[in-house]
Amino acid sequence: MPSQFDKKSPLTDDCLEIWNITGIDNEAIAEETLKYIDNVRSLNPVETLSEDSVIDENAPATKVLLNEIFNILDQKNLARSTIWGQMHRKYESTALHDHACDDVAWVYYARLPPDSGVLVFSMILGWSQKVEAKHEPKVGQLVFFPGYMLHRVTKNYSDIPRVSIAGNANYLDE
Repeated sequence: MPSQFDKKSPLTDDCLEIWNITGIDNEAIAEETLKYIDNVRSLNPVETLSEDSVIDENAPATKVLLNEIFNILDQKNLARSTIWGQMHRKYESTALHDHACDDVAWVYYARLPPDSGVLVFSMILGWSQKVEAKHEPKVGQLVFFPGYMLHRVTKNYSDIPRVSIAGNANYLDE
């Protein structure tokens, strides 16, 4: 399965890395992931884990995608940490957070209806200046960024759920 490497950078060359994965059945991945939309990782509504669902890593299309992602992690000398489904129904979003316990966070976009939200990175400069950079995702993109990067996802205004698979990874010792 070919992965085309594209590097784009809203903040610095070291903060955002984008891979375009081709030959994947994204609609099948979306349907496999949506089966678990109500099987969330936390029942506490104030935790961002309450927005994250378990996924079936052995579902046919999801397994093909994850094998590709794991190959990319291997190329980058990264070991997987956690993986989850991220689905937003109409009017849902994800609050500002980070993944500071892990070296790298990643997200793969399987379904992105129009007006279904964007990925926003936030930084605080000095004592009070907030800088935000928006990434307009595309279906088939795999986005890597440092675990310490504050980020959020804006509201989905579409009637169709937005579907992504996300995870964390850590660098292997040399």
